[in-house]
Amino acid sequence: MFEVILRKRGRTRWEWRVCDSTGREIMQGWEMSRPAARYKGERALFLLLLAPPPGRVSQLKTAVQPSSTRARTRLPPS
Repeated sequence: MFEVILRKRGRTRWEWRVCDSTGREIMQGWEMSRPAARYKGERALFLLLLAPPPGRVSQLKTAVQPSSTRARTRLPPS
């Protein structure tokens, strides 16, 4: 489970963090307004959820065949 945390830092600075269920920080950043910080934090969470788990990256690379070994189709002579 992940969560986005917003915290005001100073008068015009908002910090956003994406943390896991243990509270470990995964991503962080800051913006000048609260809505912008909320957007960036939620966007970072969305992109994190789109990424495959760390162990699956190598499995996905080997499952895809390079274009040079794919069967090529020929068009019939006209």
